[in-house]
Amino acid sequence: HFAQEENWWLYLRTDLEEEERCAGEFLIDNLPALRAFPDIADLFARLERDSEAHQLELREMMARTNPQSIEPA
Repeated sequence: HFAQEENWWLYLRTDLEEEERCAGEFLIDNLPALRAFPDIADLFARLERDSEAHQLELREMMARTNPQSIEPA
């Protein structure tokens, strides 16, 4: 998306929220293919876990740097 937020932290938060929304849509849209190819489904599951861990790290970093930059998880 194009940055329209007033600062970097708000942009990052918006980007994280958009990432979460898109990941959910991806799984729903590709459920038949994921069922047909369990190895690929496992790969996507690992990627999703990694993504969630990175998002948590980013949110924690944002909270330490600027507590007003994020809403409570």
